[in-house]
Amino acid sequence: MTEIIVAFITGGLALIGVIISNKSSERKIHQQIMVNQAVTDTKIEELTREVREHNNFAKRMPVVEKEIELMKESGHINFLAHEEIKKHLKIGVSLNELNDIVDAFIRKKGAIPSELNYEGFPKSVCLSLNDEVVHGIPDNRKLKNGDILKVDLTVRFKGYESDSARTYIIGSVSDDVRSLVEN
Repeated sequence: MTEIIVAFITGGLALIGVIISNKSSERKIHQQIMVNQAVTDTKIEELTREVREHNNFAKRMPVVEKEIELMKESGHINFLAHEEIKKHLKIGVSLNELNDIVDAFIRKKGAIPSELNYEGFPKSVCLSLNDEVVHGIPDNRKLKNGDILKVDLTVRFKGYESDSARTYIIGSVSDDVRSLVEN
């Protein structure tokens, strides 16, 4: 069975993945295409068609409308979780506090923070501070003026995943640092 996955991550950003498997517990990502542009229903159809044509999926099973709606909802919760965490990115807030805020928010929306216990990961969100590259484990460190925080969160809603990462500036930074983050 092959499925075309379209998960909305944040406004205008879509991830299209082609999953090949016989059992949902053995899903493997075969191909991913990142699209950083305005995503409309027409664009979704076009991108889905491109993926199918590229991989010769003429005989494969299409995604049903209900699945697409669940994917959209997962992505929307993911987007909202980023909007929620932004409200709490203040000097003096600990990474553990941010983890707890994200965890509670995602669960309140009826979803699950997928990172929790994934391959032993002990927290609900990956928070990487300054020179940590990715997949940092939240701890008691507190945000300071000039910090750069990478937030990588994954949401599972009714079996559908959405994954996103954003970088945030805490307080004041030099123009060079701001340019690096924003451009």
